Amino acid sequence: MGMEPQSESHQARLRSRGVERLVTFTDAVVAIAITLIVLPLVDAAQQDRSEGAGTFFADNALSLFAAALSFVLIASFWKMHHRVYIDVIASTPALINANLLWVAAIAFLPLPTVLVVETSGTTALGSGVYIATILATVVAIRLQKEIIVRRGLRGPDVPAPPTSWTDWLAVPLTVLALIIAVVFPVTSLYPLLLLLLARPISLVVHRGDSNRRTYSQNA
Repeated sequence: MGMEPQSESHQARLRSRGVERLVTFTDAVVAIAITLIVLPLVDAAQQDRSEGAGTFFADNALSLFAAALSFVLIASFWKMHHRVYIDVIASTPALINANLLWVAAIAFLPLPTVLVVETSGTTALGSGVYIATILATVVAIRLQKEIIVRRGLRGPDVPAPPTSWTDWLAVPLTVLALIIAVVFPVTSLYPLLLLLLARPISLVVHRGDSNRRTYSQNA
């Protein structure tokens, strides 16, 4: 009887250590991906040492924009990943696989970033591969959140977060952005701006649901 609490405590530590390793591995991949995005700019700067800074920025404007966009997206996805895992105390094979999908998309993102630059951002191939990679990242993080909530992988005292169909809103918006970029290559990566609509739409829907609940309670 005296060994049972100790065994349970040991198992809890093992589960927690597994989550820590998962998050540490993910953080390392994110750091490497950001480094790979910046490296082409470093190489370009070394090749243009004889030119002035103004010439470098003018000649590499698209490269700088693509690198900045990729950095912002990776940073946003990393912060989202951090929020999802902040209270997680255990993992499952399904969660690990979903996280590996997310990691693979993040690690792959530097390649379509280069494609966009090489094709001047106006071909269906470059923009399509880039946005498809973003789509994989969005789907993977949503899958992880669903697995965490449904399997109860958060701490026992952590309340389950409210869920809504709007949690998946970024997925159809990214699909729409992908279709626009492929059908109209001249739009480049601008269709990704559709993702900015996800939060306002979600707020409007939640406000409407709250108003309906208030009305029904007062009726």
